[in-house]
Amino acid sequence: MPEQSRKSEADPISGTQPQALRWAGLSAASDTEMDRFARLVSRVLSVPVAFVSLVGKNQQILPGLFGLPEPWAGSRALPLSHPLCRYVVSSGQPVVVPDARVDGRLRTNPAIEDLGVVAYAGMPLTDGDGLVLGSLCTVDHEPRTWSEGELCDLEDLAAACSAELRLRVLSAQSRAAQKVLETARAAAERARNDAQRLEREAQAGLDHAELLLRASEELAQTSGLEDVRRRLRDLFVGVGKPTYVGLLVADEDELHRVPDPDIAHAVEREVLTLPADAAFPSTQAMRERRTVFVADREAMVADYSPEAVGFFDRMGMATVLCLPLWGSRALLGVLAICWAKRHEVGVTERATLTAASGYRASG
Repeated sequence: MPEQSRKSEADPISGTQPQALRWAGLSAASDTEMDRFARLVSRVLSVPVAFVSLVGKNQQILPGLFGLPEPWAGSRALPLSHPLCRYVVSSGQPVVVPDARVDGRLRTNPAIEDLGVVAYAGMPLTDGDGLVLGSLCTVDHEPRTWSEGELCDLEDLAAACSAELRLRVLSAQSRAAQKVLETARAAAERARNDAQRLEREAQAGLDHAELLLRASEELAQTSGLEDVRRRLRDLFVGVGKPTYVGLLVADEDELHRVPDPDIAHAVEREVLTLPADAAFPSTQAMRERRTVFVADREAMVADYSPEAVGFFDRMGMATVLCLPLWGSRALLGVLAICWAKRHEVGVTERATLTAASGYRASG
């Protein structure tokens, strides 16, 4: 026997065969299709025992069998001390033995006594790459000269069994590849979403910086509170532009509304003076020395007086942001920034308006 064959016969099992069995979904348990092949062999060749023997890591598993006694029928496995399959696996060729008791390879094999093996024939079962995974075996309890027709039938059945194994392996590999593909697609989608989010955040940061720069430039040139109102109103553009910017000047315990000279609002003249304790967002900003935000009419009704609700209803405003205006030593007044439609004040707007709240009177 060539050196390579002797080496394979001594250790016919590589790590590849057990992996292929996992792909095929076979283990030391009954498998319907493999049992069917064993029954076909028994019926076609008129033998008492037939089985599908596949190479596992530490044993030969028998997912398909017919006629084997216990405990092998229950365990569906043979120890490597009963290596009927190893000779087929090691050579990759059929093994045909008329009488194992006088065969040089098998005469000391425990399978002769334990399984009642006398005549034996095994055909290789292969995967799509030609790797021998095991054998389709037939056993007789009496010496038997296997005819050419019987061996051809066994070979045909082994080819069909191999095709079934290959189909299972390919199906499992296809499912695994599909899962990997889906995972990769999901990762790519997450990466794309992250990239878009980072792009939006970068753009928002750029917009933020530009708006703050414009705010600092505009507010640095203001000559008084009225100018602050005008420049702040014109600072925003697009959907974020306020509908109305009201200016209220602080005078001890009151706020005095200064009508907008550029844009006429008849309603704002209805309430020109507010006592500090009035339940209006602007007076709250004055009392608490902080920015007051009213998101919508529901919040206005919940937190402020009916007079305040009525005033903003008549003004046609939905969202209100009241911002204290500070001079070098004291509170100068309050800006009431309003939007006709419900408006979420973003980070950029808040930063800009905070800069406006730090206004220092120039004269």
